[in-house]
Amino acid sequence: MFTRTTIITIMLLTAIIAAGYIATSNPSDAQQPGTGQRATFMRLKLQPVKDILEAIALEDFDRITASAERIHLLSLDESWMVIQTDEYRRQSDEFRRSVAVMSKAAKDKNIDGATLGYMQMTLNCVRCHRQLRIPEQ
Repeated sequence: MFTRTTIITIMLLTAIIAAGYIATSNPSDAQQPGTGQRATFMRLKLQPVKDILEAIALEDFDRITASAERIHLLSLDESWMVIQTDEYRRQSDEFRRSVAVMSKAAKDKNIDGATLGYMQMTLNCVRCHRQLRIPEQ
């Protein structure tokens, strides 16, 4: 069983690696930062993710749950479906499952479970964004 310190360390390292990967990647035109609707929607998705990381560090279960609910609702918005493929739908479903795991763990006051759910959600984000950056062949 992992200690709380080990899990938080793993979570922070995962977040740092993911941030580094995203910052150094070469996004396609569809993922270029800008001021369009996609960029605005991306920022809407990013804020509750940041809130969850802070709430996990503070063991603020109500805030984890509320932010997870915001992310879940955003994932149901039509702007979420950037591409219409079976793989993208599958990844979106996996993302929603990881958010649900995190939310349930927060409701159960299980910080380790919420942290693991957050890590899985982050991995889902990185995988999906990687897929979106790969040009179609």
